[in-house]
Formats: sequence, structure tokens, C-alpha cells
Amino acid sequence: MPLELTTYAPSDESSGLIIDVRMSPDGESLTVEFRDATFTFHSQWLHDTQMDDGPYKENVADTYTNKNSFAQIQNVNVSGRGIKTTLEVSWNDGKTARIPSIWLRVYAPLVARHHGNETAQTALRIPKGWLTDTLVIPEIAYDEIFPKISQETALRIYEAILHESFPGVLKVTNLPPLVVNDSQRKGENALVATVLTQIFGTVFWHPRRTQDSGYPIASHSDKRGTFLPNYDTSQRLLPHTDQSFYYVPTRIDGLHVLEGESENTFVSCPAVLQTLQEESPELVEPLFITPLAFGRRTHMYSPPQYQAATSTTITTIPGLPNHIHRFRWHPHIVGALLSPFSEFPIALLAHRKFQEIASRDTHQLKLSMKPGDMYLFDNCKVLHGRDRVLTVPRTCIGHSVPEQVAVDRWREILTAKLMRVLKESWLVHVPLAQLYELDKIADAFQTQ
Repeated sequence: MPLELTTYAPSDESSGLIIDVRMSPDGESLTVEFRDATFTFHSQWLHDTQMDDGPYKENVADTYTNKNSFAQIQNVNVSGRGIKTTLEVSWNDGKTARIPSIWLRVYAPLVARHHGNETAQTALRIPKGWLTDTLVIPEIAYDEIFPKISQETALRIYEAILHESFPGVLKVTNLPPLVVNDSQRKGENALVATVLTQIFGTVFWHPRRTQDSGYPIASHSDKRGTFLPNYDTSQRLLPHTDQSFYYVPTRIDGLHVLEGESENTFVSCPAVLQTLQEESPELVEPLFITPLAFGRRTHMYSPPQYQAATSTTITTIPGLPNHIHRFRWHPHIVGALLSPFSEFPIALLAHRKFQEIASRDTHQLKLSMKPGDMYLFDNCKVLHGRDRVLTVPRTCIGHSVPEQVAVDRWREILTAKLMRVLKESWLVHVPLAQLYELDKIADAFQTQ
């Protein structure tokens, strides 16, 4: 016998995202038909996550208390119009909530049953990558960043570098004229640090360098570097992620060329993974489950610095195994492949295949970097390298931004923008990806 549902339709067709709501007979689930998809939510989930009491819930002691029953919906109604549409719900314990429809819609793919697409929550989500024949590197002018950066400009930068649907590489143009001296060659008062600080609020503070000092990457001769694979050397540096030997590598990298010219490389890790999945799907899983040991010794510091970390090539968001968070790859400083004996052959083949795809002309962008060029890129999804040095002396200054700093700054601006349509209490707990989607939905309503 078909399950009978109690239906509450909105009183006005222009009420916004929600077209229809249907409560199950026992009140323990609620089906919401949005404009574009239909989802069924647990009543208890709606009960526990509503934020009418503010970001620090007063009923926190009851949220995860051991109980023998689930909260049951007594009544539900849709009210409001447009972006202000809310779902009004009351439960059998007397609790009520007014849940914003756009808030509920962005959470739905994570927690609700998706009608008509049962595999949507279990399939691997590969971020959008790029190939060399499709990439157009976004640009931002220096005078859009200084003397003051607008909210709109900041969001454009964060989106271009950090969002999974964008390239992850940005070029800063129209920089002030270069004046190269020994102080700058050492990375002191680095312009790239100033630019990153203006955009994100601060930069990574290395324990052996001052905060505004960048990292000099020099090629003054053909002599092989003594201490580091990219220090005072012209050798080839394969595409890699920086700080692979850190437990938590920085998120944003910046590179500014002071003098000389080189052919540098960028590779989109999502594009490499997409190709791997298409050509050899059996080799995808080892990149998620096989750890690698990364390590580096740095004798240029006194005392010498020793750093090491263990990680898989691809890591996912904790608790969301199908959502990719970071790629970590550095052929120069990788040590052992920490695979069980029986799984070593396929794990080795997977990592060899990843490197082979990343080296293809279709995936590895080569561009000439000249004095005055500055690039910012996402160290989580874009590999960078140096294929060859064209003229010496060559000096670049690098700097970076910690992930927490970058995502907090993006969240800060998105939250401030969204507070025109939602109370702060509904935004505090929203994951960054969903906060971004909320902003896009809000913008879409504003343009109607």
C-alpha cells in the first residue's frame, strides 16, 4: 500500500524556492519540493539544527541526549515570498522554528534523501579542472587591490583562486615599477607579501624568517643547488605542491619575478584525476588510501631545520569521503610509499600514472615568467614547477597564506554580504561551500 503523505502547499505560487511540502504520517520525516529538486529530511535533523535561539543553542544539552524516540512534526507551513520564504515547523515537544528556504536548500544534498538521484550523495565529486587548451587565467589589476580593496573585488579573487569551479590561478597585473636591490633579492619587504596581506589580512609566518620576508628562489648559475632543489640552481623543478612536508600546508601561494626569465608550469590536479578516472578507474582509490612520506632538511637555517609529514596524495573533507579537500604532490622530496605489501604494485602504478598524466602537454601549462610577473594560486589543487631557466641571474620571491586565514577571510565577507537576507545565527555553522552557494542563490533572487 503506498505511503500516504499530508500535503501543505504554499498559498502563493511566487513564494520562492519551495513549491510543496509533504509530512509523513508518523511526523518523523518531511519531503520538500524545491524549484529544482525534491528532498526528504528527518524531522529530528530539522529539530536539532534550527538556529532561532542564536549561534549558541540554549537547548544544546538536549540535542544529543540518549532518547528512545525521534521528534515528530505536528504542523508545517510555508510562508513569505521570494528570498524571504520560510518553512514554519512545530514539533510534538512544543518547539517551533522558522527555517529559511535557501538555508534548507543548500544543506539538502548533504543530509536529505534526493528523490530521483539516489547516487548523488555517494558518487565522488571531482572539482572542475582545466586543460592547457581551455585555460584562461583570470587577471586582477594592482590598482583594484590598492589602496583599498572592495568587497566585490575580494570576492572575485577568492572565487577565482579558491572555489572548485574556477582555475585556482590568478595573475596580478599593472604592478609598480621594479627596483631590484640586494634587500629585495633576500626577500625583504616583499611586494608579494604586501599584496597577499592586503587581500587576505596576513601571510604565513615562517619560524626562521620575519613575517614580511618572502622566500627567495634564485638561479644565478648552472651549479646545482647544495641545500634545496630550487635554491640558487637552474635545475628542473617538477610540478608540485608547496610545503608537502608540513602537516597542514599553506593554502595560497604567491610568486613574484624580480629578475631573469624562466619557463614555469602549472597543472590542474582535478583535471589529472578526471583523466585518471576515465583511463584507469581502478587506480583512483590508491591515491586516497596510500600514504606517502614527505621530508626535507634545510641547512640554510641555523640550526638546520628538519620537517616531515605523512599524507595521501588526495585527502577528503573529514566525514565527507566523496568531497576532495586537498592534493599533495612533490616528486623531489617524497620518500617511501607506505603501502601494505599486497597492495604495493597497484599503489605504485597509481602514483606513476598520476605523474605521467600531469606531465602531458594537454595537462601541463608552460608559460614564460618575466620580471614584474606575479601569480597567486591555490596550493591545494594546482601544481607549480619550473621547466627551465632562460636567463640568469634570475630571482623570484615567494610567499604564502595559511588555509585558516584564507577561508576565514572569505567566510567573513560572504557572511557580511548574506546578512542582508539572513540572520547571522543561520550563517555561523554553515560550511564554506554551502555559504558560497547561499550567496549565489541570494544573488539570483536579487536579479529577478
